[in-house]
Amino acid sequence: MIADLLMKLTYALTPKDQALWSEAMRGEYAAESRGRLGWAAGCLMVASGWRLKADGLWLAIIFAVPFFGFDIWSHWWWQNVILPVIPSGSKPVIIGPDDINRMAFFFQSGLKYMLYALAIGMWRPRLLRVAVPLMTMICLAQVYWALAHYNWVIEGQPVTFVYLHWMNLPPVIGELAFMMLLAVSAGGGALIRRAADRKQAK
Repeated sequence: MIADLLMKLTYALTPKDQALWSEAMRGEYAAESRGRLGWAAGCLMVASGWRLKADGLWLAIIFAVPFFGFDIWSHWWWQNVILPVIPSGSKPVIIGPDDINRMAFFFQSGLKYMLYALAIGMWRPRLLRVAVPLMTMICLAQVYWALAHYNWVIEGQPVTFVYLHWMNLPPVIGELAFMMLLAVSAGGGALIRRAADRKQAK
């Protein structure tokens, strides 16, 4: 059972230029009567190495942008877009009770995640089904880290887990909305890339 799953994963990870190897390994695996788990694990390691070589930069960008690039974006956004329009004397908090701060947070956060997913979808349309759940997990981790850092370091409050209460929706709805935002943006990027490729091929 486990060996079969490993071989399916191997087949999914194998780059197209190694398709013949993948088919050969599946044939060898089917003919094996003993040691199938070890054979499948070995094939998976080889396929993973090829996939990492082919898409390593793509994976690095997916992980790096939320944890490093978003801080730069947020700092620029607040310094150049939000602070100039906040009334004098107001506290420039990340999430505040007033409409200006709440709207500013929504737009700067939503925009950066949309552009991030759009770019990832345009870069590797064929990996869209992998990109969406991966981006969701990474971005949610970054959001929760940012919230914990703000509460602990800036506000001096204990770090506690909180759901994303977007627009006062129930728990988990915020996470689902977040995933849908990334999925729609990445899907749009993939459509743009495919349309451009078809136009170039004509």
